[in-house]
Amino acid sequence: MDKCLIIAISAVFIAGCGSDSGETRTHSITANANEGGTVSPESIEIEEGQTTDFTITADTYYQIASVSGCDGNLDQNTYTTGSITEACEVLVSFEPVNLAAPENLTGEADDGQISFAWDEAGDATGYILAYNTDPDVDPSNPGSYWVETAATEYTLEGLDNGTTYYAVVTAVIEDVTESETSNEVSVLVEPQLQLTGYVRVEERVDLDAGGYVVRAVECPAGLQAFSGGVRLDGESGQTDTRIQRSNPGIVGSETSAWATGVSNESNNDYEALLYAVCAEAPEGLEVITDELTMTAGSFTRAITACSDPDHVVYGGGFRIHGFVLDQPDVQLQYSRPSMFSGVPSQWAVGIANKSAESRTFDTYSVCAPPTRGYTATESTQLVGPGSFARMMTWCETGQIALSGGVLVPGAGSSETFTETQYEYRSSRGLVTEYGWTNGFLNDSAESHNLTTYAICSDP
Repeated sequence: MDKCLIIAISAVFIAGCGSDSGETRTHSITANANEGGTVSPESIEIEEGQTTDFTITADTYYQIASVSGCDGNLDQNTYTTGSITEACEVLVSFEPVNLAAPENLTGEADDGQISFAWDEAGDATGYILAYNTDPDVDPSNPGSYWVETAATEYTLEGLDNGTTYYAVVTAVIEDVTESETSNEVSVLVEPQLQLTGYVRVEERVDLDAGGYVVRAVECPAGLQAFSGGVRLDGESGQTDTRIQRSNPGIVGSETSAWATGVSNESNNDYEALLYAVCAEAPEGLEVITDELTMTAGSFTRAITACSDPDHVVYGGGFRIHGFVLDQPDVQLQYSRPSMFSGVPSQWAVGIANKSAESRTFDTYSVCAPPTRGYTATESTQLVGPGSFARMMTWCETGQIALSGGVLVPGAGSSETFTETQYEYRSSRGLVTEYGWTNGFLNDSAESHNLTTYAICSDP
């Protein structure tokens, strides 16, 4: 064979064996997202067998709901594909952030209106208050009425007196999402009781050393006695006086006076100021009385509750049967409003019978429907062993104080170590702020927290 022919054939064979071009294969990856955010990049070409990352960004008030496709994994806001062998698609879904329903919706009625309030709800930018005259309010029901507000309170006006309204509130984030409904409240629209004729009456008496005095201070004609008290003229510290009775007094057929009995266990003569806190009686006012008997040397805690569940307590006290002018060897150790289901609808007294005989007592609660602005405020102070404390609990500016009291928190019915020495309605500033002052002795060998109260109302 010709040598040149052999060389030519070999060249063709070699060229045939090297026909593979050596090019790398690539695949197209696309990404798509619904409303609420973006994914980047939107598309990319990558080599076969490689992985790639996508950055996922949620808009304000949105969050990532799910990411799928291309056999990938999500780490925070980065989605990494699996090893790519073919074209594929990454799908991203966003959803609104979780928004909790508002809590503790309340409604307070007045003449033709209801004032609603509720707790702030997380990232809410506003609220929708829905209401109806039928229960089970559904904000999406065309039969319900609704209003929008950016605040956590709203007053509906122009309502019908004598009608009960039901309401719920939802939280919203702009046009993004709306929460579930809050608790539903029902409110009967009617004018609130207005307390009028408020006045404090005082009477000065001599309190001789070792003596005892009891006096009923009368309210002006037509006014009701809500509470009363005593203090020594000019004295604000420990006084060696003890309150031994404090109760509404009857004038004619009305409880229009307040009687206070106080003993002076010191060697000094004092002038004492006895008080009655008076106002016009709200409609439905009642004075509740219970009777109890105490054995000699005993202590008791008595609670006198309002008879109507819709009534609240404005004042209270106790008195001893048969004792008017003689010191009865009893002692008021605390006297204060008592809560029932979160509402001050009863009055509690703690009494020590330090005599050698059994004694019979009457306990009292002055009750009525809540007047405008009615509230029971409190403050607490740690009092050292054998120490005297003078504590003042204040109403909101512009409110009036009708009564008050003191409690040893958690002490129960067996504690007998506190001694109430005086109590009275107090004022400060330009007589625009009122409160209640208690002076009491911690007659024990341990420190105790003592809580004082003031019953307040709008005038």
